[in-house]
Amino acid sequence: KTPLTLTLTLPPPPYARQGGEVIAAQLAKVGIVCKIQNVEWAQWLSGTYGSKNYDL
Repeated sequence: KTPLTLTLTLPPPPYARQGGEVIAAQLAKVGIVCKIQNVEWAQWLSGTYGSKNYDL
């Protein structure tokens, strides 16, 4: 059985990146694979926030 795999796209601030690590660890405990993608503000604003291109 293939586990559910999601990508968590994170902006640069330390709170976002540290929080993302916590979220990924919690999801792993229930069998969800969470790939973390760190991006710069411009990419996060245009792609993740603006275009709504994200899993988490």
